[in-house]
Amino acid sequence: MGKLKYLFVFTLPALAFMSFHSTGWKAYLPVLEAFAFIPVLELFFTPNENNLSENKKESRISDGFYKFVLRYVFPFSWPWAICCWYKHKVNWTPRPWWAESCPTECCVA
Repeated sequence: MGKLKYLFVFTLPALAFMSFHSTGWKAYLPVLEAFAFIPVLELFFTPNENNLSENKKESRISDGFYKFVLRYVFPFSWPWAICCWYKHKVNWTPRPWWAESCPTECCVA
């Protein structure tokens, strides 16, 4: 997997966006990724308990890919989260607690 595993961090904001604009099982995609998919993946990949050697550490520090991932995780995630929260609040209609799982307006009295 190499470097591509570090791009996996960008999937959670994308799934959160999908979750805010979906109903049914798609609304649980971020939860399924964080608490089901990632732990199952960790069962198949053996952890490396060794620290990086000095040569590898220097090469990774100078590599632009890792700098890109570290620099853009925060600016990518927060505006997306704020946008999703705002869209969710603007389109929100008050419903009783027992009707929250119903995707249609049939449960609203």
